[in-house]
Amino acid sequence: MPSVLVVDDSLTVRMDLAEQFEAAGMAVRPCATLSEAREWLTRGTFGLVVLDVLLPDGDGLDLLGEIKAASPGLPVILLSSEAEVKARIRGLTRGADGYVGKPYEPSLLLSEARRLIQQQEAPKSDAPGASVLVIDDSLTARESLKAELEQAGYRVLLAGTGEEGLRVAGSQRPDAIIVDGTLPGIDGATVVRRLRQDAVLRRTPCLLFTGSLDRTQEAAALDAGADAFLRKDDNLQVVLARLAAALRAPHSPLAVEGATSLFGPRKLLLGVPDSGTATRIGEILEHEGLDVIVATTGTQALERLAVEPPACVLLDAGLDSGTGAETCRRIKSVRAWREIPVVLLTPEGDAAAQVAGMNAGADDCLSRSGSAEVLSARIRVQLRRRQFEEENRGIRERLLTKELEAAEARAARDLAETRAALMADLERKNDELAKANQNLAKEAAERKRLEQVKNEFVSTVSHELRTPLTSIRGSLGLLAGGAVGKFEPTAKNLIDVALRSSERLIRLINDILDIDKLEAGKLQFDIRPMDLVALVEHALQATGDYARPLGVRFTLVEAPPSVQVLADSDRLTQVMMNLLSNAAKFSPRDASVDVGVRARGGLMRVSVRDRGPGMPEEFQKKIFQRFAQADTSDTRQKGGTGLGLSISKAIIERLGGRIGFDTKVGEGTTFYFELPTIPSGSAPPSSS
Repeated sequence: MPSVLVVDDSLTVRMDLAEQFEAAGMAVRPCATLSEAREWLTRGTFGLVVLDVLLPDGDGLDLLGEIKAASPGLPVILLSSEAEVKARIRGLTRGADGYVGKPYEPSLLLSEARRLIQQQEAPKSDAPGASVLVIDDSLTARESLKAELEQAGYRVLLAGTGEEGLRVAGSQRPDAIIVDGTLPGIDGATVVRRLRQDAVLRRTPCLLFTGSLDRTQEAAALDAGADAFLRKDDNLQVVLARLAAALRAPHSPLAVEGATSLFGPRKLLLGVPDSGTATRIGEILEHEGLDVIVATTGTQALERLAVEPPACVLLDAGLDSGTGAETCRRIKSVRAWREIPVVLLTPEGDAAAQVAGMNAGADDCLSRSGSAEVLSARIRVQLRRRQFEEENRGIRERLLTKELEAAEARAARDLAETRAALMADLERKNDELAKANQNLAKEAAERKRLEQVKNEFVSTVSHELRTPLTSIRGSLGLLAGGAVGKFEPTAKNLIDVALRSSERLIRLINDILDIDKLEAGKLQFDIRPMDLVALVEHALQATGDYARPLGVRFTLVEAPPSVQVLADSDRLTQVMMNLLSNAAKFSPRDASVDVGVRARGGLMRVSVRDRGPGMPEEFQKKIFQRFAQADTSDTRQKGGTGLGLSISKAIIERLGGRIGFDTKVGEGTTFYFELPTIPSGSAPPSSS
């Protein structure tokens, strides 16, 4: 059983609220001062606080702040005069859960209290059974039926009038409703009819209960939308069976989850310039279950909208000396308030005021002198219209959400299928690539093996041929030199040809053996400081005898007096003679081969430029490979082993330099190599 703390300095208010809450099954602790309230808050646990704003020993809003700081979840309803607008706004902004003006409508206050307590206790509720609302003006009948239903396992809610029953249904949302056909105020059929018009409650099973024997009432009840018609003299087991059947029947889910019932606690902002009109209209609307918030100026109305948006706004056209329509226009201009229904009160028969109000955005216009029934009906229409709009919006949002979810599911499925196909294709490609790599690796290994076999064979053959060729060359040299006498010209010519051929074969064998040693790292180098310019001049003289029969001359076009480098003199001379002999071999008769020695950064570059045909592009990439020769008839006629440049490259790189070339077809080729220089005064020791 929830306990309520009532804090008000008026004894009448405390007694009235205690009676109302106790009748609703709640325990009440009344307090007249803030100090007394603080004492009880420290001693007990409460499910709700009803707090007056003005108290003899302080401001009720100060206690509100203390409560929210200590127990943020404890709901607080503020009680105060409607004239205290600033206090209301201040209270709501400081955390009040509700605000009820004095004089208050007890049923409205009780409904708001039930709603707040239910919100607080909903997560902890574990009561079994369905909830049933019993609406009957007879206390005896209510209590009797309540006892029977609770014994059958139901949770029971009670209401004594149709109006109260609608409010309880709106705030508590029972699983079923049993309503008496004859009630003070609106009758049972009207209650059922209004429930069927509510978007939230229209699917709630309703059983009409009556003591009358008039059979026409059954038809009227069923036409109103009741699920069953029962008589109070029916056997109790029949009543329970009909109730169970109504609860068992399938019901569509709510169109909008979390929607608000028309009969739940709803606020209406009433903007009228005088308190008399506010009191008269407020009583009419509170009887409809509306919490009326009064504003006497347009500014007050806008301030209250900002902190406490209502379900509907009722404005007098005469507000602020006839600017009620302007207040309506300002409300409709704010996006957050645009959908709040606004009804304008105009003078009787004033068509111009009605047109101005509708043009300002009012949803309806109503004569100030209209009846209470018409006023209530018009307000209900606006509330129902807004509820239907919210319901339709919720349906559209749910449909759009489902469409979006379906689209996302399709996209996810398509993505998964595409990804699976891509993964399968990628796996297949990877398998193919792995097989191709294996084949390439096998081919590379086989080529390497064959290359090694070839090199071993060539090296072996070279070693085997070198000794006999040396003997043959020596013998032919002796014969050519006349050691055994003179030969006739024909024999002498044959001996010279044989001598040149043996010398060429010996050079080929020496080149093969040298490059094998270079690649194996077994060729010995005697590296020591030397004069690079002197070495170049010596190589030019040594190769001159080779160039003269070809009609080619060597020219040293550029060189410093002397420059020191670290090198093996014999190996570097071998490189120079290779480059010079190649240049002479491929130069036309009467051409000049230009040789230059120049500094380039921290290196010395030696270049040899011929006037030959140049190298074709497809041959340039393999010029330094073993046995590389351009595949032309002219090249073949020049002779050569195809090993000279390969050996030269290996020697220069062993000396820490680099070798390269520049060529242009039809204009000639320039071969060059670069070696690091030795700074003067820092000659290092020789090495091998």
